[in-house]
Amino acid sequence: MEYNWSIEQIEEHKKQVKYLLKHTKGLTKEKKRELKETILGLIELEKQMSMDEVYYSFQPKIKYADPSKFLPIYTLQEYTRVPINIKDYIFNSIPYFKNFVDNYHLLEVPMINLTNQELVSMSHDFYKWLPNKNYEKDFRNFTNPENHLLRFVSNPTVDILGLTQPFYYPTYQPYFSISRNNTIDDFETLNHEIAHGIFFKEDNLQSINGYHYYLMELEGSFFDYLTGRFLMGIMDDSIIKQLDYYKFINNYEYICELYLIQLVIRLYLKKKAIDISEIEKIVLKDELSIPINENILSTTLYENVYVYFQYSLSYFTSLDLETIAEYDLEYAFYLFEKIRRNKTDDIFSNLRENGITFMDDGYQNLQKKIKTFGEIQS
Repeated sequence: MEYNWSIEQIEEHKKQVKYLLKHTKGLTKEKKRELKETILGLIELEKQMSMDEVYYSFQPKIKYADPSKFLPIYTLQEYTRVPINIKDYIFNSIPYFKNFVDNYHLLEVPMINLTNQELVSMSHDFYKWLPNKNYEKDFRNFTNPENHLLRFVSNPTVDILGLTQPFYYPTYQPYFSISRNNTIDDFETLNHEIAHGIFFKEDNLQSINGYHYYLMELEGSFFDYLTGRFLMGIMDDSIIKQLDYYKFINNYEYICELYLIQLVIRLYLKKKAIDISEIEKIVLKDELSIPINENILSTTLYENVYVYFQYSLSYFTSLDLETIAEYDLEYAFYLFEKIRRNKTDDIFSNLRENGITFMDDGYQNLQKKIKTFGEIQS
């Protein structure tokens, strides 16, 4: 049974969108833009198929804000547009990483010899296990080979293990790409991406200017946790902890990179030169074990600021939900759905009303996670 996208289906999809764009009367400028972006997105899918890559794009010519050509203008603009309270609640966590040393002993995640069909079947069992039984229907629709929405790529060198690309015209269609490395990561990645497909259906191109955007990675993070819960008794506990470690360390790195971007922008706004030694002094003063050199800082400044804030806020929210789930899984899942489906801009009232307290309790669950995977040196 082959899992792949269909060039013919993508071509037909493009024709439908082009027809809508050409023949629909009264389209707003915004709607026309969305339709044109849909066409470009479908063309990108075709490129991915032809190159057998999970992700492919050209790096645009970069313009810089500072004379030394260090800080890209788009990074400065993205950072400035992120709501202040989102930034505050991410950066308020920084002191808890003081003297953090990554002391976790890595284990090799064992290889699993599963066919694509067996992997989908295992993931189907996971979706049947979830407290909300309605998700199984979406799962079967998204993974049905005849619908050509799911694609597996054998390319373990690709950094992005999974990708969900949603399209909303003429009807909702999410395309999934999973880069297999033949470990239990494949199972977690498939569960993660299908969860996005379920919830992106309700987002319909949420603006990055909307607060709700910053919780759009919540289902990914929480479903990673749920995958670990599902695997209890199936896989060794050390492997489940290893998967949890990977999630923690990835989010730790996102927060560190945002912290460095913040330092650079502060220097720029104070009209000071972006100097590596100056940034090193601040990092040392904050007692953070973050490696700094020109190459690391330059690479960091090219990252997608919006996405890093999205991952970080979603991770903190998920940690609180995970703690609730340890004593009541169904209730935690109920709170997760309420949070994720509430599109209000009053995002922190939404979180507080649904049991999320990291911003008020000193990041207690984050502190527990830090102690789990490192040691705090006095």
